Amino acid sequence: ADYHPYTVTHVVTQLQLLLFASLAFVVLMRSGVYPEEKRAEVLDTDVFYRRLLPPAVGGISRAIAEGNRVMRSDGVVTIKSIIGLSKRAFGPAGFLSRAWSTGMMTFWATLMLAFYLILYYMELG
Repeated sequence: ADYHPYTVTHVVTQLQLLLFASLAFVVLMRSGVYPEEKRAEVLDTDVFYRRLLPPAVGGISRAIAEGNRVMRSDGVVTIKSIIGLSKRAFGPAGFLSRAWSTGMMTFWATLMLAFYLILYYMELG
């Protein structure tokens, strides 16, 4: 391809196009025909993070805050009930604080071993 971009005719033609486009812009701006600039927000794909994402994030954060509040209040109640149960079981008058016979301890150890064996064989099957 034999192309020479910097020939006199090519440069003059491009300068004429640039000059007359600039002149048309200046004349239109001064005459008031050219529309004035308006501040606007053009929404294209950014509508997702400008319009839709903030309410979604706000809703999610409110849900998390409510869940946190519920879990904390329920957690305090649960911990208090566990502490009360353990005081009743392990306290001075609790049923686990009294002396147990050797036969009873053997029974519970055998029961726990049987439970473990049942779980072990259920896992294999």
